[in-house]
Amino acid sequence: MSPYFADKDKHNRGVLNENAQADLARWKGDATAILMALEKIRKELPDATSHLWKYEPNAVFEDGTRKEVFCRAVFSIGDLDTAEYIAIIVPGTTHSINGQILTERNWGYGKIEGPYGIAASGTLVELVSKNVMPLYQKCTTLNNKKKCAVVLWMGYRAPMAALRGPGIWAFATDGAPKLISDVLELRMKNKDARLTISGHSYGSTTVGTAAKAFRNYDRPPALEYLADSIVLLGSPGACAMKAKELGSQGQVYVCSDYYDIITYLAAFGRDPAAKAFEAVTLKSKVPKNAFPKGNWPAYAIKWCGRRLFGGVTSHSYYYDPGNPSLASIARITIDENPEKAERCNGRSLLGSWENGQFNWNLPIAAYRDIGMSPAMWAGKEVVKTAAMASLEKELNPLDDVDPNSEAN
Repeated sequence: MSPYFADKDKHNRGVLNENAQADLARWKGDATAILMALEKIRKELPDATSHLWKYEPNAVFEDGTRKEVFCRAVFSIGDLDTAEYIAIIVPGTTHSINGQILTERNWGYGKIEGPYGIAASGTLVELVSKNVMPLYQKCTTLNNKKKCAVVLWMGYRAPMAALRGPGIWAFATDGAPKLISDVLELRMKNKDARLTISGHSYGSTTVGTAAKAFRNYDRPPALEYLADSIVLLGSPGACAMKAKELGSQGQVYVCSDYYDIITYLAAFGRDPAAKAFEAVTLKSKVPKNAFPKGNWPAYAIKWCGRRLFGGVTSHSYYYDPGNPSLASIARITIDENPEKAERCNGRSLLGSWENGQFNWNLPIAAYRDIGMSPAMWAGKEVVKTAAMASLEKELNPLDDVDPNSEAN
């Protein structure tokens, strides 16, 4: 019997290559973007195996008010059939396969509204360059004898720049069962691999929603937690009040750069970087944005400027090779002395004057520490049922599919 993920890869690449020649602009654009990302991996890491585990050009997103079609793609650097250590990267807001914003009325296959062209360096290629490859390379640098794989999970409809108010958590509620299904499939086919799931930004909200639902409802007896380790990066909240709701003690890690504005939103439960959340907090430092504290007037001006304008930049560098957070995530992924990961203190309500980390807006700090949000309770009942239905579908025997049929 041939390896499971190798078979999936062969089948999916066949459909992908056909869709790259399809008449439908959406299929062609998404397929071309995935091919660009896979080609980048092949060129820059020629000795590494890469598996296109999932390719679903007609995946569906529903939130009770509308139905949208988007492309699901999940692929790895590293052999998923033989890997002993696997990390799944879940990206956040504004990320889609071809680097463009999805339209809200693209269910009709004839007329596609909105842009579907591919930028020279589309979102998918940038995710591979700036997230997946650095983590894979850091893992192999730490210990090249350990077989590892890093997975880019473009498996849900991420929210885009135009946020929809309170309903924004619907994206996590819809994405969580898809993530649970894929994780269960992975665990069934590679039972011995140690699994880490790393969610960035809104991706951490999706990861938290999935992990919490997995803990609260029926699951395979041997699996108490969704993953062996969970890492929340630049998180606006994980729909939880305590780390123990997501994983075992000491296996939930949080890395929130002090200058990352997104981490101060607390839109989805308590701030995971707060001491009260009780996760292991990791150090983040973005070298290119660092500035000295010697001149206090200048420091104050720069501090305010960075607080107002530099947060998004800090938000995007957790996988940067110059940030100690990358080495920490790699240590956690391959279980290579994770206790040596650089840590920091969790955030308190008032902050720390001694460390130059103090809360500039106490009402927001209090809200962040309390963590009350409607998203805490949204959609819990549907996640497990949807995940099981999705898993059953995924484990069916592979069939040949006409890439130009609406059923694909």
